[in-house]
Amino acid sequence: MDFLKNKKLRFFVFGILAAIAVFFSFYKLTESPSFWYDEGWYFQHAANMATGEIEGLQFAPGDIRHLPITTVGYPLIYTMAVWMKFFGISVLSARLLMVVFIGLLLGASFYLAKRIFGTHIALASLLLLVTFPPLYGNGKSMLGEVPGLFFFVLALIPFHILSKASESSVVGEKRSKRLLAVLTGTLIGICVVTKPIFILVLPAFALGVLIYYRQKRISWSIILWGALFALLPIVAWMIAHFGIASTSVNIFEYYANPSDKTDLLATVIRNFKGVFTEVSTLFTLLITLIWSAGLWIRHRRKETITVVEMVAFVFSILILLAFLRTEGWYRYMFQAQIVILIFLPYSLWIVCAAGLKRLPQLHPVKIYGGILFLLAILGFYQTGFHSFVADAYGSTKTAFWEEYFVHVPASTSVFFDNTPEVVPFIQHRNYYQYISCAGGDFGTEQLAQIGKADMIVMRSDKYEASPESYSAYTVSETVYKYMILKKK
Repeated sequence: MDFLKNKKLRFFVFGILAAIAVFFSFYKLTESPSFWYDEGWYFQHAANMATGEIEGLQFAPGDIRHLPITTVGYPLIYTMAVWMKFFGISVLSARLLMVVFIGLLLGASFYLAKRIFGTHIALASLLLLVTFPPLYGNGKSMLGEVPGLFFFVLALIPFHILSKASESSVVGEKRSKRLLAVLTGTLIGICVVTKPIFILVLPAFALGVLIYYRQKRISWSIILWGALFALLPIVAWMIAHFGIASTSVNIFEYYANPSDKTDLLATVIRNFKGVFTEVSTLFTLLITLIWSAGLWIRHRRKETITVVEMVAFVFSILILLAFLRTEGWYRYMFQAQIVILIFLPYSLWIVCAAGLKRLPQLHPVKIYGGILFLLAILGFYQTGFHSFVADAYGSTKTAFWEEYFVHVPASTSVFFDNTPEVVPFIQHRNYYQYISCAGGDFGTEQLAQIGKADMIVMRSDKYEASPESYSAYTVSETVYKYMILKKK
């Protein structure tokens, strides 16, 4: 199935889609989405490493600590540190690297879809991806979701080629299959350590490996090669992240329950109800059902379904199930949404063709194209005007903090009260920091700086809850739900 038979037309469409991705990736790059808590945390880890310090947060001048509860691994943090070494330490610099990751993810997704389904479906997948608002809402921020997805999609490519290896006397040689297994395993390991949620790729790929083995496409030796090289990045992460002698049970409990939920059943029930009442979750449910229906129809027809698609499907379902135990924020199902959109167009075509088989007056090609166009237009509108990323287009928060701290001299001591997203803007090291999150309280000894530090940056609601605790200060400015206090 390829409706765009003209090669020049296909290239033109690809160029238009690439231009859309470039525009939305760079538009208001430092302001949209708003620089926020988690991003500030990861930024500090990379920035301190880039300046020759250890990977961690500064809690006082000369006191920089690595926190094992940090939920982004070295594939992003170390890469960002090297990037900052060459291109400077700033929000703009950090987000430029994230734009690179967006481009890499889109490129890998297009290539994978093209290998499996052909150019037309690949272009349709790219259309849905480049007009999907969360791609920019999550992708432009310094978070692990898009880099992790890039490594996951990239791992699917050699894994797919591996399925063809035994069919060719050249490509099917042992050495070639071993190389493909090593490449797949390495990318899986890197994906897993980019962000802990990607540990769900392991059972998904395990299913794929089992199918390949039963089909006699791979041997135990090939499986062991892949498993070994998947394990190496994970072991390296555990050593770098926790230390050789430390595998704290408390840390792993935090990874298992990052939202610190005590009543897990109530959380699951609440989120399950929300699936049927919120627009984002309803959209995700709809595209999941279309993908599932397409797979079922092809299975009933005994059509070939690639093992790679089954791996992607299992991973997506596991992500959606994991979403039910979280705080309910939409970014926790973002990984599944992206993977579903890669494979959605072909299933949508199968469903349209099968559903309209008995209605010849309704041309399936036109219905299929109309649905794709409607989804793209809706996504384009939301990305441009009504979404998490669009809501910040008018913000000047990053510009404000950058300008503000230019005028704060090194002689002024600053205490950041649980505002890690503001710390990256300070121009010197004379600052203290206290962090309170689901993983615990860090830098509690720095609370003694209240009354001593020349300036405090904190959230407005915390100040308003107990203004008497800051009697030694006057409110200098209230901006973007923060308060800047200066010593009397």
